[in-house]
Amino acid sequence: TPPIGREDNNIIYIYTFMLIFILNAIHMLLIFVPIIIYFIKQKYLKPWFKYYVIFSIITPLHWIFFNNKCALTLISRSLGDKQAKKSGFSEKYLKWLYKPLMKHVFNLKWNSDGIAKMVNIHWIFNFILLWYFIFYKYVCK
Repeated sequence: TPPIGREDNNIIYIYTFMLIFILNAIHMLLIFVPIIIYFIKQKYLKPWFKYYVIFSIITPLHWIFFNNKCALTLISRSLGDKQAKKSGFSEKYLKWLYKPLMKHVFNLKWNSDGIAKMVNIHWIFNFILLWYFIFYKYVCK
């Protein structure tokens, strides 16, 4: 609920909520770009694809500096995202995908260790998709 008080507080709350929403939407988009790129014409990918690749490579490497947390999740938390404070981004927003895969495919439990493993499996899958796209669709076409 928005803070009770002056109208300025409500406006700040709305802007903060919108910023958190946009940040989480970007976070979700970045996670699924390795699948999405297969459905986009290469002429639209060319200007930004090289930046996405370096961003993807750096993403799992930066977690070690933030106690196994993503910088986008930490920013969202600092802005007041109550869902991000209770659990991590993957636990909250990717449960619909991760939980069935963890249970039926990878035989992992829904706990911190299992979720961490699932996140890494997801990134391995993303890197394989990027590798295939780069060397068999993008460069060698």
